[in-house]
Amino acid sequence: MHKVVPIGTTFVSVDFSKNQLIGEIPKELTCLTFLQTLNLSNNQLIRLIPSGPQFQTFSADSFQGNTGLCGFPLNISCRDTGENDNVPPPNPYRKDKAINWDYVSIAVGYVVGLGSILWLLFFYRSFRHKLNDHTEQVFEKGI
Repeated sequence: MHKVVPIGTTFVSVDFSKNQLIGEIPKELTCLTFLQTLNLSNNQLIRLIPSGPQFQTFSADSFQGNTGLCGFPLNISCRDTGENDNVPPPNPYRKDKAINWDYVSIAVGYVVGLGSILWLLFFYRSFRHKLNDHTEQVFEKGI
């Protein structure tokens, strides 16, 4: 087993290419956040490339020559192998972030209509008196 030891904090490059490595890429490698480059090309690695913040920065060239590897950043889908492509499943509870203009137009119409009536009641004395007179007539006829 190779030990990877950081050399400083600014740049670390690990080249395991053409080492006849066999099997899966260990998920623990995704924890090595100090890695700037990683080359695992031309080995006998298989299955899904692990996902992690650092692994998202490596190019497909880092994994070329491993016929059993699949997933990001390679253009090889893991669906053929029954693996997941590191793509999260769709969230059924996530709502579309698009604006529903039907509701917006209803709300604007309600605010404009109610605001117009309230504005007339507060600022036009003649309208207020006419409305009062009309309301009194309605109640007198009803009683």
